[in-house]
Amino acid sequence: MTEVRFYHLTKKTLEQALPDLLSRVLDLGRKAVIKVSDEESVQIMSKHLWVCRRNGFFPHGIEGDAHPDYDPLWLTAKDENPIDASTLILTMGTGSSSINDYEIVCEMLNGHNDNEVQAARARWKIYKEQGLDLTYWQQSESGAWEKKA
Repeated sequence: MTEVRFYHLTKKTLEQALPDLLSRVLDLGRKAVIKVSDEESVQIMSKHLWVCRRNGFFPHGIEGDAHPDYDPLWLTAKDENPIDASTLILTMGTGSSSINDYEIVCEMLNGHNDNEVQAARARWKIYKEQGLDLTYWQQSESGAWEKKA
């Protein structure tokens, strides 16, 4: 059964919080698809992933790369999984029709964007009706994740 985790960003931006999540994915030996809203965001986030890591970069691929099967992370604006990832990270209010193809789905929502929050609430209800395993995490005042549901 797919586990869906909602990460409600209130203290850090997506660009600040995503590296911690990606580090965890890679430390567990998993692969992840990171879905963003559009192709421009793919390019911007790709550049960010090359420079944001303290001791290097996050190895990842995007459409047009020669060997996606070598990449542990795939950045896209499409509903695709060319690396056979078991984790899906949805950002910028994106959704997916392939939720059940993943073991873990992480929804990262900007708590300062009412549209993203409302869309995430609607998806929570749909996932709950489907019987998926749901958890909700929110950042504390210090920025640490606290499980709320």
